[in-house]
Amino acid sequence: MYVPPHHRFDDRAAQLDLIDAHPLGTWVCLGADGLTASHRPFVLDRNRGNHGTLSVRIDPDDAGARAVPAGAPSLIVFHGPQAYISPGWYPGKAEHGRVVPTWNYVVVHAHGAVRWTADGAGIEIAIQRLEGKLKASQDEARADREGTVVGLTASGSEAARTMAALVQHALNTSPH
Repeated sequence: MYVPPHHRFDDRAAQLDLIDAHPLGTWVCLGADGLTASHRPFVLDRNRGNHGTLSVRIDPDDAGARAVPAGAPSLIVFHGPQAYISPGWYPGKAEHGRVVPTWNYVVVHAHGAVRWTADGAGIEIAIQRLEGKLKASQDEARADREGTVVGLTASGSEAARTMAALVQHALNTSPH
């Protein structure tokens, strides 16, 4: 995943909090027919392994998942808050017009290898590596970021208010 320096999200506890809050992960691995992706609710055990361990039950009739061999490398993508960002919220639009819409989001990628449990009813993936990205308008001019907070807050949805709080937090902690 490409993560510019200003979008780094390396706080391990916050990454694990995101997984706990948004446990439906997109599991990507190499199966019998090539790359496969499925969406599954993972349970995180923070106390097992260096970065925690994910587990999920596998349906006995799920032939695709059952064909994934032990040791298969896996990527599980967990999506956190997200919101559309309108260029109309940027004061810079009136000044120079060189603004485009974008999307702000938080995402965590968990990497690890498949381990089948003794009962064969589930898998475990010890997280070997975590990657995070927090795109909360950090690369925009301060006035445009402030406009984003106002626009998101005014939009009224819970998701937009959550993203507004993330943009505001990034504003409060940013050196520029």
